[in-house]
Formats: sequence, structure tokens, C-alpha cells
Amino acid sequence: MKYLNYITLFVVGLLLTGCYKDLGNYDYNEINEVKFSGFPTEKQFAFRNVDSIKVYPDIEGTLQGKDLSNYSFKWEAVVKSGSADGKTNFPLDSNTVNLEYFVKLPDAEYSVYLYVKDETTNVTWRQAFDLKVTTSLNEGWMILSEDQGFCRLDVVSLSGKDE
Repeated sequence: MKYLNYITLFVVGLLLTGCYKDLGNYDYNEINEVKFSGFPTEKQFAFRNVDSIKVYPDIEGTLQGKDLSNYSFKWEAVVKSGSADGKTNFPLDSNTVNLEYFVKLPDAEYSVYLYVKDETTNVTWRQAFDLKVTTSLNEGWMILSEDQGFCRLDVVSLSGKDE
């Protein structure tokens, strides 16, 4: 009998809440969505203290078009696995939409992100590309040979995309 009272009370509670009128706000407004293009699609290779990375993306908002005045930009390199020099995130020296960075990152594989913040809505959008930073002599063969009485030392490097 005691359980029957609990079950009855539960069923009555469900019936009363089923009659509750929803007073939610369903007047939605579209926000500006950022679309990216012009990012590298293949993994980029760069030699530390030798190469520069240059990326010139196209950014377009669904409501603002190509007007970039209401955005703030931040470029950051994030180590893909583990850490490099005890850190996992490296801010890059560019707070503009275009990245022109002389590579000083430690040897590792990175995801390089562009963060675009819409200052009106405070929504941040991001896009990335892959980067492998290495030195020109960390992987390959050294070949010592003689050429017309002179010693010659050559290096075949496997560090970049091509030998």
C-alpha cells in the first residue's frame, strides 16, 4: 500500500509537469561564421634558423564578408605529441591575418593554428596546418670520398620533404 501511494504521487507529478507551458526564447539571431581558405593542405617542412613560414589565408565572414576590422588574430604552434624544450605551445610573432615567421621553433612536429576572434560576439574560430621543424643535418648520410687527390665530405639529408 505504501508503494502504491508513491507510484500514484509520481504519476500525478508527471501529468502536472506535462501541462507546464514552455516560455523559452526561440527568437534566434544568426551570428557571423568565419570561413577559411588558402591554408596549406600538405605537411610543411622547415629548417630551424634557416627557413621562414609564409601563409596568406583568405578569411570571410558570413555576415561581415571580407571586412577584417572586427577580428583579432593569434598564431600559435602546438606540439603534436609530447613536448619540445619542456613546452607544448609556442606563440608565433604574428598578430595579423598573414603569417611571416622566421622559424626558431625546436625540432618537432606541430599543428600551427590561426585563431580568429570576432570581437562583437567573442566567438573564436580556428584553422590549422601541419608543420615539421628540423635541422638540415639531423637525419641522413655522410659520404667521405676522394676526388682528384682531395678529400670530399658530402651530406645526403633526409630531413625535408625531398632529399
